[in-house]
Amino acid sequence: MMPECKKRMDCHAHVFPAKVAVNAVDSIGSFYQLPMAGSGTIHDLSALHQQAGITHRVISSTATRPEQVAVINRFMLHCAQKNSTTISLGTLHPSQPDEDIVRTLDEITASGLRGVKLHPDFQRFPADGPFAVKAARLMADRRLVLLIHAGDPRQRFSNPEQIERLAAACPDTKIIAAHLGGWGHWKDAAQVLAKWQNVFVDTSSSLPFITQEEAIQCIRTFGAHRVLFGTDYPMWRPADEYTRLMTLPLTVKEQEMILWENGSRLFHVF
Repeated sequence: MMPECKKRMDCHAHVFPAKVAVNAVDSIGSFYQLPMAGSGTIHDLSALHQQAGITHRVISSTATRPEQVAVINRFMLHCAQKNSTTISLGTLHPSQPDEDIVRTLDEITASGLRGVKLHPDFQRFPADGPFAVKAARLMADRRLVLLIHAGDPRQRFSNPEQIERLAAACPDTKIIAAHLGGWGHWKDAAQVLAKWQNVFVDTSSSLPFITQEEAIQCIRTFGAHRVLFGTDYPMWRPADEYTRLMTLPLTVKEQEMILWENGSRLFHVF
């Protein structure tokens, strides 16, 4: 257990309204063919974070239909307003008309949401396609962070090369490429993405699948100053993910950057 005075941030967690949480969590489990570790509610996540000594959280959800965008963004704002240690991201959908994307991003910015979560594999759009590039460029103008799912050998929407093309097309946008830059593509992701200084990565849904040596190589290829701690709750228990990170042979400074400093700087939390 970490000292209580330490601030620690989970930069990649998902929550849902209680009435849809069961179905949402079941859907994620079916997509990835993995057992889920949480119920998907903000109350369950907060309790698990408290047990793990995690003080702050960045939460998001993905719209799989355009009509879900406004509902999700309202829910995310509600969660952030209820707890000052919760940072919420909004979402978009690729079928939204251009004017609706602009309006939604203006609403996200005005409301105080800190960024946007996109999931190319769930939402069925290429990470380097017109929608993603257009949205990411608009986010830069509004100083919003883009958290984007990256990687899945079963899909062709978000591989490291596609994330690289997005980063190159949007150099002023801060992009968090989830799952160490590419789930299932960890070695390639580090080689392809590390040179792009606007790309950050998080540790979510990665440490259970790679060796400690591979994890350290990924982290140090990007540089610990561009790596964020993430649990991908409800897929994993926050305490387990924290333990996996802390058993890596990282320096104390690297741990501090990954667990707090990088996330607090990106999301303006002090």
